[in-house]
Amino acid sequence: MAEMTFEEMLDIQRAFQSRMGDVGLDEQARVDRMSHLTLLAYSESCDMMAMLGYKTHHPFHKPQWGNALYEWVDQFKYMMAVAAVAGFTADEIERAFTDKSIAVEQRLDRDRQELVAQPVVVFDIDGVLCEFKDLSDRDITDGAFLDVTPDEMMCAFTHTVQAWGVKIVLVTSRKDYRWRRVASDTEIWLRNHGVACDRLVFAYDKAEAVSGFNVLCAVEDSAKHALAYAQAGIDTILIDPDRSGIHDAVTSCSRERVYGLVAHIVATKMEAQYAAE
Repeated sequence: MAEMTFEEMLDIQRAFQSRMGDVGLDEQARVDRMSHLTLLAYSESCDMMAMLGYKTHHPFHKPQWGNALYEWVDQFKYMMAVAAVAGFTADEIERAFTDKSIAVEQRLDRDRQELVAQPVVVFDIDGVLCEFKDLSDRDITDGAFLDVTPDEMMCAFTHTVQAWGVKIVLVTSRKDYRWRRVASDTEIWLRNHGVACDRLVFAYDKAEAVSGFNVLCAVEDSAKHALAYAQAGIDTILIDPDRSGIHDAVTSCSRERVYGLVAHIVATKMEAQYAAE
């Protein structure tokens, strides 16, 4: 089968809409028709989510990729129908797509550059901002991350650090790629407990995830991740007073000492950075 251009696909959809009577409409009729088609596209989006196994009460439903593709095509066709009724041309759509793509890329680059240029303190979530719980797959898909107990003082401390002119980056090894609701539940929990957060990162290799950032220090409860940060040249505070001596750049301490240590490191490094400018 020969490849079709977007313009050819739009022409096919436009011809179909003509057969459906979607030509010669006055402005109000055109708006009504576009609204109806947009709702139909939304309905197809819901069907596609079902094909991806997104329903939380069906936590082990496997994605049906073949069906998902056809649901996506249905969405695409409905949105092309909207474009046809609106009278958008292929050239106009392609220009708008290019303009939007450039704007999104520029915003992403700008946001990252702004963060890279700022001093950062990294906090782990589990075992630092909240209790660490060994959760089963079903616990996670049932929303257990919404119910973990916060360390209210540590959560409030993120705002104290932020008030010093420091960006807060939260880096967690929670497996957002494996369980579909991990990211959304984590974000909801952070908002519910008032945690300051300029960037939330899900990563197994935490040190690699913050490479390029101006990290003043990291706060961890895992000796493995603390060591990785230290080996990457990042001063790390490990909330485990019994694990001293694992690396020169790792300070093991009780939870109560974290606040003073972070304050000392931030003040010392920011003063040195300002003096170097």
